[in-house]
Order: sequence, then C-alpha cells, then structure tokens
Amino acid sequence: MVSVTRKCRMSLFLFAALTVLALGEDALAPDAAADEPSTDAGGVTDDATKNIIEQLTITLAGEVVDERTILIRDAKKSGKTLLRLGNVAVPEQGSMSDDEYKAKLDSAKGMLEKLLQKQMIWYKAAPDDKQLPADANEDGVVLADVWLMSGQHVNTLVHKEGHLVKKEDYTEELARDILTAEADEKKKEAYKELEQALKENEAAKQKAAKERRAEQKAAEQAARDAPEPLGLTGWVALLALCALFVWAVMMHFFGSGNKKVNLNRKRGPFEKLWMKLKG
Repeated sequence: MVSVTRKCRMSLFLFAALTVLALGEDALAPDAAADEPSTDAGGVTDDATKNIIEQLTITLAGEVVDERTILIRDAKKSGKTLLRLGNVAVPEQGSMSDDEYKAKLDSAKGMLEKLLQKQMIWYKAAPDDKQLPADANEDGVVLADVWLMSGQHVNTLVHKEGHLVKKEDYTEELARDILTAEADEKKKEAYKELEQALKENEAAKQKAAKERRAEQKAAEQAARDAPEPLGLTGWVALLALCALFVWAVMMHFFGSGNKKVNLNRKRGPFEKLWMKLKG
C-alpha cells in the first residue's frame, strides 16, 4: 500500500514538473520571436544587395599580366582564366617618348597589382556577343567588369586615375561602385553638396554685407554733402539782422526832422552804426 502511494506521489510530481516546463516554453516563445530580426524594414535593401550579388562571380585574383589583364582561378573550367577590364583601353602614345609611354603603362600595371593581386574580387563577364572573336582570342581572354570586395568598381577607378581611357564596347548597368563603396560614394557626394551649399551661403552673406556697407557709405556721403541747417544760433542772428534792417529803415524815414539834436548827448551803439551808414 505504501509503495503504491509513493508511486502515485512520484507520478504527480513528474506531471507537475512537465506542466511547469511546458508553460515556461510557451511564456518564452513570444520573447524569442521578438528577438528575431525583422525582414520587413530591411527587406528592400537586402533584396537589392542579393540581386546584385547574384549577378557577380567571386574569385581569387592571381598574377597581373598587364595594365588591364589579370589571371584568375576559374572554378567552372577547373583552371585559370585571363580577365581583361572591359570598356577601357590603353592610352595612345601620342607625343610621349618610348620611355615615358612605358613608364605610364607600368604605372597602370602597378596600380592593378596593388589593388587586385592575391585578392578576392567580384567580376561580371561582358555579354557573349561583345567578347573578343574566337579566331582572335587564342588565350581565351574574357572581357569583364571587376569590383573589389568593398564594391569599388576597378574599371572606373583606373580610368579616373588616368591610367586607362574610357570606351563603350558594351553597356553594363552595374558599371559603378556597388555595395559598401556605393554607400560611401553617396555619402561623399552628400558632403560635397553640403559644403557647396555652405560656400554659396557664405558668399551670399558676404555680398549682402558688402552691399550694406556701400549703402551706408553712400548715405554718410549724402549727409556730408547736404547743406547744414541754420540751427538756433543761425536763426537768432538772422532775426537780429532783420530787426536791425527794420530799425535802420525806420530811422531813415522817421528818425530825422526838425527835432533838436543834443550834440552833447552820448550816442548809443546802434545810433553810431547808423551814423556811419549815413556817412
């Protein structure tokens, strides 16, 4: 009897433990789902990147043969393939001497060695109908666009650096910086636009300040050239002169006559002035 009771207790204990574990997993399930990254927000970017990468082939670049040709490992052919940068060409010698021209080509080759040799790269072959004719391509050279792992377009880079000249043998929609390099390039362009806008704004401020200074200078010059007002002192002097003139006229017409003049009388200042005016 005791044994049966113990077995029952053990069974109940195990059942309770399993129930707690089950409930614990159910409670943790929403948190686990919340921790999973959402693909809704970044889906567009991920799809665009995936679409680009699906068009490319990744490989290891080997020896740089010349200024636009590299040797790569070709997994499909179980061997090696010569990859030539497409839509670019070797510049003409022109007026350069043989030594100068050789130095220019060596410089282009040196740049490729620095960028690509023994490095993992992306590449995309040009369309089949734009490849070199079979009868003139004994080495099996493949025209292609090449990118560094960062996404920098090598064909464009060597052209920008002045090592090779631009051609248009075929059209490639991805013939630009892609992936991280594309984002960095857009950021640089945004900074350039911002810098240009700041320069234009500063130039506009300087122009406006210059115009204000010119207007202020013109106003000051006009103020200096304007006739100076009489002011209080001027008006007082003018009124005194008018009064003197009126007094003089009155004395001339009404001050003289049969009136006896005392020769011993002391004359005032105005009278003295009048006497001098009369002569």
